[in-house]
Order: sequence, then C-alpha cells, then structure tokens
Amino acid sequence: MSHLEPYLSRYGLIALYLVATVEGDLSMIVAGILAHLGVLSLPGAMVAGALGNLTGDLAWFWVGHWYSAKIRASRLYAKVGPRIERLAGRLGPWQLLAARVVYGTRNASMLFWGQMRLAPLRFILVNGLGCALAALGFTSIGYAVGESSEVLVGTVRRVEHLLLAGVVIGALIVWGVNRLVRRKLAFERTPSDSDDVA
Repeated sequence: MSHLEPYLSRYGLIALYLVATVEGDLSMIVAGILAHLGVLSLPGAMVAGALGNLTGDLAWFWVGHWYSAKIRASRLYAKVGPRIERLAGRLGPWQLLAARVVYGTRNASMLFWGQMRLAPLRFILVNGLGCALAALGFTSIGYAVGESSEVLVGTVRRVEHLLLAGVVIGALIVWGVNRLVRRKLAFERTPSDSDDVA
C-alpha cells in the first residue's frame, strides 16, 4: 500500500474506535475494507467499532439523563421524539436495536432512553448487542466490498488519510476534555479555599 500502512497497522484500531464514537457505519465499512487488505485484523475491527459505537451512545444516553427537561423542550426532540416514543411504546428498550436501522433516530434514541431513566446496565446490555450486530454487519460488508480491489485503490488512499486524521483529532479531543476537566476542578476548589481562609 503506502507509507501510511505501518501507522494504520499500529494505530488503525484506535482511530476506528475514536471515529466510531461519532460515525459508526461508514467507519466500520472502511475498517472492513482495510481488514480485507490485511492492514487491520477483522475481529479487532469488529470489537473496536462496537466499543466505539457503544461509547458514543453512552455519551448521548448520559446527556439525556442529565438534561432531560431541556431536551424535551427542544425542536429536535419535537421533530424526532414522537416517532421514537411510538417505537418505544411497541418495543420497549429493544427499540434501541431498531434505532440502528431507522435513519435519523439513533442519537435521539440514546437521549430518549437516558431521559426515561432506563437502568444504565440494561441500556449497556441491550444497546451493546445492537453495537455488536452493527459492527459485525458493517465490517463484513466492508470486507466483502474489499474483493473488488480495483475500485478501491483511490478510496483506500483517502481512507488512510481519514484514519490518520481521526487519530490526531481523537488525541486533541481527549487532550481538550482533560484540560477542561482540570480547569473546572481547579475553579471549584478555589472558592472552598477562600472560605477556609475566611
């Protein structure tokens, strides 16, 4: 392949995990293609994609849990909420699996179940199953598409750059969140210090 192959072999699964927290389907198809080309391990791509998806979904779940009233009042929820509520009424938490195939409902579904105070362990078990099935399906599709390598030569080169960018962006996000948390903790400690002095 190219000079990026050693980096993708070493850091590709980390990049996939980070990208899958935001965009799971396409990233897992690409990972399946890279697995077909021998750059990534197929089982590793499935696990990294599923865990990345689950991590992103958990973030939306906890946002829904913490900001329930604001979300219910939002325009986005007014638009998508009734559809999710109808599905949830029929399927219960198994609606989380349907959200994988009903376009435009995935993140809103995570918010919905967070604000409905679904038990976190139950959310992880049901949604984790959905993430595992999605990872299995999408990476397998990518692997199968990898058979036609002539069509993929240009795509794979672009994908390498995207995965490399994913690693860099992921590292920057982790660094930024870490810095914000430290600042917040330092800010929260300051008033209590001044109270002690007083």
